[in-house]
Order: sequence, then C-alpha cells, then structure tokens
Amino acid sequence: MKEPVVVADKLDADEAQHELVEELVTLASQHGHDVLVVPDLYHIAEDSPLWDEVRALPVKVTLWAWQHPRPLRWLLARHGVQAAEWRILDLRTVETPSEAYEAPPVRPASVGAVRRLEEPVAARWYPVIDSERCETCGHCHQFCLFGVYEHQPGQDVRVCSPDNCKDGCPACSRICPQGAIMFPLYDKDPAIAGAPGTAMSLDAAGRRMFYERTGQTCPTCSQLSDDELAHVAADGACPECGRKLPQASPVLAEIDDLISRLDGLSDGGNR
Repeated sequence: MKEPVVVADKLDADEAQHELVEELVTLASQHGHDVLVVPDLYHIAEDSPLWDEVRALPVKVTLWAWQHPRPLRWLLARHGVQAAEWRILDLRTVETPSEAYEAPPVRPASVGAVRRLEEPVAARWYPVIDSERCETCGHCHQFCLFGVYEHQPGQDVRVCSPDNCKDGCPACSRICPQGAIMFPLYDKDPAIAGAPGTAMSLDAAGRRMFYERTGQTCPTCSQLSDDELAHVAADGACPECGRKLPQASPVLAEIDDLISRLDGLSDGGNR
C-alpha cells in the first residue's frame, strides 16, 4: 500500500494556486495514493478537531504545503503529530504538478481515494519554536509583551497563547540566541521564515533590542567600568546592549584643557 498524500490548501489562494492543488490531488490519486486535502495547517485553530484527523495519519506521509518544511515539522510536533518520517514538500517550489511524479500514472483500477477535511479557517500569525535549537533561556518569554510564551524554570519554553501575537511582528525571532524561533509567513527574511539551510542568528541589533525591552542587566556593562568599556566601544556605546557611554561635559573638558596649559606654563617657568 502506498503512503498517503496530504495536500494543504492555501488560505486565500488565487486561481492558479487553487488549480495547482487540484491538479496535484488528481495526479497523486492517479498514482495510487490515498489523498487527504486539509486547510492550510498553519491557520488551523488550536482546538480544531482536524488535528485529531492529522494525528491519526500513518507514520509515513507525503505532505504538500505552503510553508518551508522545517517550521511545518515543528508545527506538527507542537500538535502531537509524529511526523519524523514524513516527507514535507513546499508547494511554492512547484510550477506544474507533473514535477511531483516522474513516472506515468497507474491503471485507473488503482486510483487512490480522495478525502477532504473542510473547516473555515481564519488568518493567523504566531511563532513556531524549533525545539532542537531551543536551549530554554527564556529570552522570548521575557521579551514578548503579549503573553505568547510560557516558561517555567527547568522546563521547555512553549507557545501557550499563539493568537496573542501581534500580526506581522517577528521581533522575538531576532532576539533568540539560538535562532530557534520561526515565523513561517514572514517573507522579508528567509531565516525567520525557516527556509532550508538558514537559521536566524542573534546580531547586535537583536541584543540591544532585548536589553532595551526587558531592562535586563547587560553582562558586559556589569563587568567593566566606563573607562574599560571605552576601550571596546568603537561607536561610543556598549557593544552588547548599546548603552551610550557618559560623555565628558564640554565645560569640564575646557577646564581640563586650561589646567593642562597652566601646567605647561608652570613647567616652562621652572626651567
């Protein structure tokens, strides 16, 4: 028996995208695969009974969907779907359904069944955590203003209230030290979207955003005096948190200059 094929329909798909899905469903069925058509997995509600249907699928499944495979694997894992052996493919990389199957279709007697799980879904926006990269530091929990995350000491960080997330905001992914947070719909940075071969890495802007938002103690500032910090601050700011170093008062600087000049005159008078 051939492994089943799951095809995720795209929320707000245009005509060409809808036709691509339908042609792929037909082709998979003609090749003898039982086909399950589901709504866009990312947008299915947390408590939807559709997740029970997905959890009941076999160990080996081919999934065609509209997001990158990595965030989809962790989205499925968050819903208790054992997808370690699933083959997950990105529909955005397919121009024609025939690309999915090199061999001609099987005899009509072997055509697979097509089943559709239909449920109205609304657009959603929330983070997906790569648990293999996450080191449970809790920075996302400390940083988020909207109560999206839950973190108990000694436990994994989890997305407890995904629909609290602010639509279009990927900020927490930018401050994650391990690059474990993905937003599958984010189209401005492949690493944030979880594209293959990419991972978001914490940069200076992300570190500074974290300290500014949370008020956490900066490990660099707390260990160095301002004089010591001045030697590593190329732009007059702490390289870790961005705190601007105190600048000498222009008046005090002028007084220091006068004192230096007077010292020079005094030295000259003694010679």
